Formats: sequence, structure tokens, C-alpha cells
Amino acid sequence: MEERKKGEFAGDVSSLRLNTCSHIICYSKKREFDKTELRYKNTEKIDKKMKVTTLKLSPNALKLDWPQVATRIKRFIKDYMDKSGMKGIVLGASGGLDSSTTAALTSLAIGGKKVLALSMPEEETYNTTDIKHTEMLAEKFGFQIETIDISPILRAYYDSLPICDTEEKRSKGNLKARTRMICLYYYANRLGRIVCGSSDKSET
Repeated sequence: MEERKKGEFAGDVSSLRLNTCSHIICYSKKREFDKTELRYKNTEKIDKKMKVTTLKLSPNALKLDWPQVATRIKRFIKDYMDKSGMKGIVLGASGGLDSSTTAALTSLAIGGKKVLALSMPEEETYNTTDIKHTEMLAEKFGFQIETIDISPILRAYYDSLPICDTEEKRSKGNLKARTRMICLYYYANRLGRIVCGSSDKSET
């Protein structure tokens, strides 16, 4: 890593993310940074031991020029789309912050007419407010919405899986997430589009 002023992070900010404990993590091929002070782990084993060095990270390293960040993201989306030769983008729309941000940026990047948002509610977590928020966003940014009730699909899984336990929340929640991804990729493949993910930095 190149040398920087004291207290300044000498890395690619685009590779920074937060884990579920709000610790900063930076991944590269042979490096992993963890914790708010950036604990560096050399992932190459030396005599079966991990070499650990502590680096300092100032709060200024995470201060971003948000308009510039938005411009870079939109440019990336448009360039990726142009190179892919696909017809448009499919994304999941829950009405939450992550998917709403993704829908807005993709619509601004390639035009709302080329963006299809799938709203995939299910009976256990159905929320009319979330659906209303998605509709308001679609009106503002001009993208298309299609609603798919995934409840029947989930019930089919519950009935078909021999070890299914609908009281076990982790596996059940994961099943819901994977079902939504199946729908997204089916639509993308069927319509000649690509899927744009909306995972936040604690999920990737």
C-alpha cells in the first residue's frame, strides 16, 4: 500500500464496506482489514500463523463527496449496460432504503423505461406502506413495477421440503430471500435484462 499522511487510509475507498457489527472491512486478493482501527490480516499462512498489524483510520477517510459518488455509480451502471448488450435492468423493490436507492440510481443512469422493479410481498410480512413507497418512487423516476405475491411459491416449498420447519426463522427467512432472487433472475433471463442487486454494505 502506498504511503499517506498520518491518520489517512492508503487504500481504495471503493473496496471499503461495513460488516454486520459496523466494523470496517476492506478485501483484496491477499489482504483483509477488520475493526474500526483497521486490523490488517495477512491471509497467507506463515508457519500456520496469521501476521497481524494494526493500522490507524481517521473518520475523514469515510467522508465522501456524495454527488460525485452518485455520478460514478451512474456512469458505472450505464457503461456496464452498454457493454452487456442487454435490454435493461431488473431489480427487487421492497420500498426500503437500499432498493429505493438502487432503483433511483439505475433509472437516472439508463432511463426509467429500461428499469423493471419487481415488488415481491408475501402474506407474513405484507406492508401496504412499503408498496405505496415503491409506487411513489416509480412515479418520480419513471421505472416500471410488477407485483408478484410469492406466498404460493413459499407454501409450495414448505409442503415439499421434508425437513421444513416454519417456526425456524433463519432458514425460513433465507428461503424467502432466495425465492425473490429466483424471480429476479427468471425475469432477467426471460426479458433479456440483467439483475441489479440492492444489498447494502453490511450484507455483501
